Amino acid sequence: MKLQELEIFAKRLKELRIKKGLSQKELSIQANISLYWLRNCENSVSQLADENLIKIVDFFNCSTDYLLGLKNL
Repeated sequence: MKLQELEIFAKRLKELRIKKGLSQKELSIQANISLYWLRNCENSVSQLADENLIKIVDFFNCSTDYLLGLKNL
């Protein structure tokens, strides 16, 4: 994944989390994902893991296309 794609994902993930009024820790617990991974994703440092991407999509009820910057809401 290119840096630009990671940055789009990071921005959209953070926006969705903040819209729900969740801290990173709260989201990691509720979506059953690693806090370390989440922090790295929001800082455009971590590569996407398929299982975590699916958990995020399910939690926020959005599409992978949106999170990856392929479509807007």
